[in-house]
Amino acid sequence: MLDDVEQRRLSEIDAYLSAADPGLARTLSPRAARRHPRWLTVLIAVLALVVAVPVGALVAGPPAAIAAGLLVAAVVSGCWLQARLGSRQPPADS
Repeated sequence: MLDDVEQRRLSEIDAYLSAADPGLARTLSPRAARRHPRWLTVLIAVLALVVAVPVGALVAGPPAAIAAGLLVAAVVSGCWLQARLGSRQPPADS
């Protein structure tokens, strides 16, 4: 953990660099690093479900297809939640 002086100095450097090159600051921001189109995530999830359910039905019958669909849905939901909640910064100590 940084002390107050180090934190203040780091904030000054960040402000200076952001003012000097705003485009680079946007590119390097944590929010920009994880940004990808939402439609791509939805498309991947739908394709995974479309593949998992018939494969489960062919291999082991309808119960396996349901289990495969639920498993894929759970994994996709977990990845989405991790990306959504993992990007939040903890509050600064006062």
